[in-house]
Amino acid sequence: MRRIKAISYILVIALFFVNCSIIIADTFYLDVFGHWAEYTILWATNEANLFNGYPDGTFRPDDYITRAEYIAILYRAAKEKKVINDNAMTENEIDYEVVGKGTDNTDVNKESEENKSIITDNSTNVTSNKYTLHYEDLSSDFWAYKEILPVAEFIDKYSVNLKFKDIFPGNKFEPNKYITREEATILSSFFTTLPIEEKTKEFTDIKPNYKYFNIIKKLVNNGIIEGYEDNTFRPYNNITRSEAATLIKRVYYDMDYLMNEYLNDIEFIDYTLDDNFSLFGNYSDKKLDDKDILYKKAISTLEYISLMGYIPFEEQHLYLKEPIKVIRELKKDSYYNVVGINYYLIKFGNVSEEEKQKLLVELLDNYQLRDDIDDNESLLIFKECLNHNIEVDKLMKNLDKWYISTKEDMTKFNIQFIKSKVYVNKGYYEKAIKIYEQDLPNTDNIEILKNFIMNKAYLQYKMNEFENAESVLRDGWEIIKANKHYLLDKDKYDKEFIGAIKRVLMAQSEYYLKIIQH
Repeated sequence: MRRIKAISYILVIALFFVNCSIIIADTFYLDVFGHWAEYTILWATNEANLFNGYPDGTFRPDDYITRAEYIAILYRAAKEKKVINDNAMTENEIDYEVVGKGTDNTDVNKESEENKSIITDNSTNVTSNKYTLHYEDLSSDFWAYKEILPVAEFIDKYSVNLKFKDIFPGNKFEPNKYITREEATILSSFFTTLPIEEKTKEFTDIKPNYKYFNIIKKLVNNGIIEGYEDNTFRPYNNITRSEAATLIKRVYYDMDYLMNEYLNDIEFIDYTLDDNFSLFGNYSDKKLDDKDILYKKAISTLEYISLMGYIPFEEQHLYLKEPIKVIRELKKDSYYNVVGINYYLIKFGNVSEEEKQKLLVELLDNYQLRDDIDDNESLLIFKECLNHNIEVDKLMKNLDKWYISTKEDMTKFNIQFIKSKVYVNKGYYEKAIKIYEQDLPNTDNIEILKNFIMNKAYLQYKMNEFENAESVLRDGWEIIKANKHYLLDKDKYDKEFIGAIKRVLMAQSEYYLKIIQH
């Protein structure tokens, strides 16, 4: 009996560990425990899935990495962040899940027999559309061809003074040669943003006359490279797998700022997310007639379909079969709620753009006569108006009505932000920026402050007033940091301001480069 119990316990414990391994599913390498780059390696292999370990359960963090391997990993990171695309892909997909498995020329070529094609000595032009790389030892059947080519093409397309061939000169690319710290760093620099601060750090082995001095300085200022404890960079040393993982991780996160998610448009505070099916009027304090009941049922039907996709058979008696048809019939019967009727015809009525324009004009005319439209409903209305070509004066007249009727300070600022968006949609940047000529709002609402700062900087950025935009952002960031709500979401606000400043700096650089070129 005891033996049976013991076996049962063993089975339970075994099942527990099997289930845990399924849940955790991360790979841990025996040779990275206690290593200085332990957590970065685990990130690179598990979370980011950019590197692979070896079949024997090791990562070999202090082994060197080849040129082809590093570029393949850099490509993976850039593709994941959508910084680079697949224009340079061949028609036949090649499995590149072998990155990181080879550490010397012998191992790489051994892998080639199973997963890749061995490089040839025949001179072959590697071509992507019109783009060509001329290396005698690099052909389209090499395992990393489809990763090397788009990286090289990206560099040559966006770089003015430095091309891929400048980094790897000569007739041979030598893809299985260990990559140096200099080569890996310079390659990575093309996938990073401009720094927003100047650091005093200098390397003792990097002099101002070093040909890549400015690139190294940029990456130091950007926090991408730090060097060794003895304050050296050692550019001609080969880079280890752990160092490569560290470099790639920093580049990977810096690529977030290349995604054009910052200073893209006028921002306003959207508080309509939880209630997009408003009735556009106060139905709780009135005696409902048949049309009111039919209208409410039509809206609840649209909401149900929007949430569920369909109405189950057992609930169909509670809803309308054709809610839009009912709304159209209410409109023909001159139902009083023109705002609500027209809004839902625009959203769900499958009408032409010309008819939408007419419906919106009618809606705004009715809005002027109403005093029962709340702030949430008004925001829904003007968000929809921003999607269409409505006369500016008509929009402003209705926005002024809303401004007078609301009692909420946040809503008043939101109306100002929406007004500036109306002007931007028409290309009237000078009129839009006048809205932000006043002093910063006297409020501790951090979202109002942030939007005011970002919107003003956005308008200056669009008007090519880059220095003013940068100044507004830097000063505004300090104001946000002093706000009592800042620490509650510090990372979010910091990333937004860093991204916005970087966007301005990069736009400024591109703007003046075009002037010089012309």
